[in-house]
Amino acid sequence: MLRILRIPSRAAVASLIEEFDPRETTWVVSDLRSKFEVQKILLAKNGAYQDADVLRASDLWKTLWRRTQPGFRLISRDFARSVVRSFLKVHQKQLQLDVISERTVLAAMDRFAGIIFHPEGEKTVADWFAENPEALVRWGRHYYLARASLNHLRSLGLLTAQWIAAVLQSEEDFSRTWKKSIIVDLGAELTGAEAQLFLALSRKVDVTLIEPAPVWRSESELLLRPYRDIEGYASEIRSLECPKKSSARRSVLRMSGQLAEVKEAVCRARAWMDAGVSAEKIAILAAEIEDYWPVLRTYMKEEGLPADKPVSTKLNSLPSVTRWLSRLRPHRGELTAADLELSFYASENSSKLRSEEFQSLFTHLYGEEDLSRHPLVEKFFREGPKFREVMDRDSFLPAAALFWDGSEELTPFSAMAREVLANATAQMELPLTEWIRYLEAIAANREITLQGGEAGGILVTNFISAQSTQTTHRIFLGLSEESLKKVE
Repeated sequence: MLRILRIPSRAAVASLIEEFDPRETTWVVSDLRSKFEVQKILLAKNGAYQDADVLRASDLWKTLWRRTQPGFRLISRDFARSVVRSFLKVHQKQLQLDVISERTVLAAMDRFAGIIFHPEGEKTVADWFAENPEALVRWGRHYYLARASLNHLRSLGLLTAQWIAAVLQSEEDFSRTWKKSIIVDLGAELTGAEAQLFLALSRKVDVTLIEPAPVWRSESELLLRPYRDIEGYASEIRSLECPKKSSARRSVLRMSGQLAEVKEAVCRARAWMDAGVSAEKIAILAAEIEDYWPVLRTYMKEEGLPADKPVSTKLNSLPSVTRWLSRLRPHRGELTAADLELSFYASENSSKLRSEEFQSLFTHLYGEEDLSRHPLVEKFFREGPKFREVMDRDSFLPAAALFWDGSEELTPFSAMAREVLANATAQMELPLTEWIRYLEAIAANREITLQGGEAGGILVTNFISAQSTQTTHRIFLGLSEESLKKVE
């Protein structure tokens, strides 16, 4: 049975969270922070919780997909990009792909996954192109490239989390293993494919959708379109009453820049804490909090304000990782003076060659033959394992590991190696260029935690992750057109 509960504000959800029974129901949220907040409420109420009590939507689809198709492997976005790039390069001449990048194809794969994976999708698109030849001219080429790339990944038994909801639509009985009722609290994050999946699940178990219904809903109707698509199947549509409107004071301040915002936020938070408000009841929020966090963290530390936000950094900001990649990149045919200098002067042999002499010899490089200008540099470059043009995972990873400086901490390397092992099968073959590019993508996108957040401290996070928080004092940063331009 499908029910839709319309809420005028987030305040109406608090009572639903308090009342829901995790033994019979699973609460579905959009992000990790919201999951933690609901789990915190369950912990305070019941003293414990199980993993299936609160799930992100992506985790729910992964669970159902693994039960339905256990032979498939879920891969990261970065690895999918490498596989697609390799596939396009192999068929470059055949498909005339001189001006199309893998990013464009990957975006088309996201856009068309729902119809490509649908049993009637191919016929539907063929009929559409026949009736609308202008559509074939505008986006037909992208559709066919996306279909070929998706079929290639599917033939390898690979999928990304972004496509699971689309794939599950083609599985007739994907819901047979799910027994608990579901409360869906995704807000405007609910997609059309997910709405159809929840509709299918409602035929086996009770599904309750919490739909945002603010007074300005008509101005953003497109965001809530998935609810409109399935509301005709709901056995009940009910609007919840909003709790008594708060008389709390609201103020809007116009600041000269981000630094002024940070200073005001820290000053206001300190004043609240001095007035007796506990830190866990205060939140500092922004559309992209990472834009503020480096400076905000410094000011909060100076004021002695605890922050419930971990300190993390991208892997490619660590010297050990940049030196490792600088030793790997030349082996794919991209020898640069910067990489050679960075890797060479990280070794013990570097002390035998003055930096001035190195710069005079190697500032300009045109090929590997330039390394013969100095025997010490040439010997350094030739050392180590030999790569092949095409390698499988279990050949590439050990060979690449031998270039890691043994005196460096292994945590960054372990994080990158785990990512490779989790995504690529042992027999998966890629060109050497793609393996090294994949490592670069991991280093650019993967973060490593340097210091955990302080439990019970001031919540510092993005707007989207603060939906279920129980804070009473909130500071919103960056409420300007420039900061809110992104679709998300």
